Amino acid sequence: MLIGRFFALLVMGLVAGAFVAEPVLASGDKKEKEKDDKKAKGPPAGCKVEPGTFCAYGNLIKAQLKNANLRNANFTSANMTGANLSHAILAGANLSNVDFTGANLTAVDFTGAKIEGAKWDRAILSGAVWIDGKIKCASTSLGKCDRPLQVVIKGCKIEPKTTCAEADLVNANLRTADLAGAKLQKANLRGANLEHANLEGTDFTGANLRNANLKHAAMKGAVLKEADLSGAQWSDGNFKCPEGSIGRCVNPAAKPGHK
Repeated sequence: MLIGRFFALLVMGLVAGAFVAEPVLASGDKKEKEKDDKKAKGPPAGCKVEPGTFCAYGNLIKAQLKNANLRNANFTSANMTGANLSHAILAGANLSNVDFTGANLTAVDFTGAKIEGAKWDRAILSGAVWIDGKIKCASTSLGKCDRPLQVVIKGCKIEPKTTCAEADLVNANLRTADLAGAKLQKANLRGANLEHANLEGTDFTGANLRNANLKHAAMKGAVLKEADLSGAQWSDGNFKCPEGSIGRCVNPAAKPGHK
């Protein structure tokens, strides 16, 4: 009799333990678990490299999707960390809560895409067409879309090959401006911010560039004849041009005969 009761209690304990081992999840926890399960399985069934594809919650870490046409695709909450999507088409795609950390998004077309909650940390967005379809992100775009400068400042239209000779651009904010091939002879750019600007082939003959910020500016082929560069932060970002720098910037720390 005692043995029978012992076995009965033992069986009841095992059954109870089985129920305890699998806790009941609240509805919210179930949804989170479902999301985690989807992420863990990688790309969901039906996730293909084609327009309108369904890849929500997919694990697409370091995926190679260069030049892919993914127009109107659904990538909701997908993990695309480190993925290569350069020159891909994501126009009209649902990119809500997508993790693009460290992804290569160079020249991607985001026209009309939904990007609420997306993460862009360290993502390369150079040349990407932004969601409004009207602008391309500047070459400096890292982690966010830097809009290229396309404005008129003091009567000078900021664009490649523009003619702004003798323009008054004192202290003008021209950061990331594209002034390649522009004619800025005798322009007054004292104290102007030209950081990361494209100044390749720009003619600065006789221009006033005193105390201007030329840090990381692209200056290949720029003409600096008779330009005053005194106190300007030079393009390599390591030094300022000394007083009396006319027509060229001499590194104060350079050995004689070196620019």
